[in-house]
Amino acid sequence: MANQQAINLISSTMDTFNGDTTSISTTDGISLIDHWLTALRSGDSDENLNPIAHTLSELKMQLQENNPNGGQIKVILNELADQTQKVAGSADDKSKLQLHDLSETLRDFGRTVNGEGGSLEEKHGRAQIFTQTGTGSAAGNPGFNPAISEKMDSADEKTGQSGR
Repeated sequence: MANQQAINLISSTMDTFNGDTTSISTTDGISLIDHWLTALRSGDSDENLNPIAHTLSELKMQLQENNPNGGQIKVILNELADQTQKVAGSADDKSKLQLHDLSETLRDFGRTVNGEGGSLEEKHGRAQIFTQTGTGSAAGNPGFNPAISEKMDSADEKTGQSGR
């Protein structure tokens, strides 16, 4: 993976997790994973990064489930964090620091998605990972998706009934 491409992906990932984590959807997560997989599978990629690509594919499959499992997502994110720390060991000083920060952010996001709190939740609130129907979190808690809510409100107005 090209160094500038890696720096851009790390920055993009950190921006995603350090922003408003309550608005991260499964589509956002899958898109970010796809960018990482493309970069990791590029022709100039280090073969030592193959385990990370495999773990990202596992995470993508979990996110594509109708009701993602917060506990399983946490396990996968912790595995990614461990793999990231391992890669950081052989990186230059600047990349080492970025990779360490990414690793900690992945762990923290896993705790937040699983309902365990963490610094991300304290800053931004509980992360919701919406199912394909637009409701629910990875921890199985009911969520609120404004886009789905607007559709329901519109349908309620047409029928004169409340679907909620």
